[in-house]
Amino acid sequence: MTKYVRLFTLLSLLCVFVLPSQGATTNPVSQDKVNQDKNETVESLLTSSPPGATVTYTAFGKSRVVGKTPLRWSFLKSDIYRSSMVPMLTFELAGHETERVRLGSSKKVHVTLRTVKPK
Repeated sequence: MTKYVRLFTLLSLLCVFVLPSQGATTNPVSQDKVNQDKNETVESLLTSSPPGATVTYTAFGKSRVVGKTPLRWSFLKSDIYRSSMVPMLTFELAGHETERVRLGSSKKVHVTLRTVKPK
C-alpha cells in the first residue's frame, strides 16, 4: 500500500514541478511589439446622416477641424491611450443637434444627426 502512495506522491510532484516548466508554450510579448501596435495608423471612414457635417477632433486640450463627412481620416492608435483626457470627435451641421463620439480604434464611425425642433 505504501508503495502506491509513494508512487502517487512522486507522480503528483512530477506534474506540479517538472511538466509545467518544460511544457510551457506561452510566448512573452516583447515591448517592441507593444510599441509597434501603439504606433500603428488607424484608417477610419467618418460618415453622418445627413452628410456634410463638420468633424472636429479634440484631444490634449486642443481642437482642430478634420473635414466634412463623408471623409477618410487616419490617426495614430497611440492617440487613444496617450492622454488622460479621452479624445473626441464632434459632428456639427446647421439645423441639427451636435453629436460627440469617443475616439476608438474603429474603422468606421457613423452618426445620425437629429434635426433641432423649433421652439
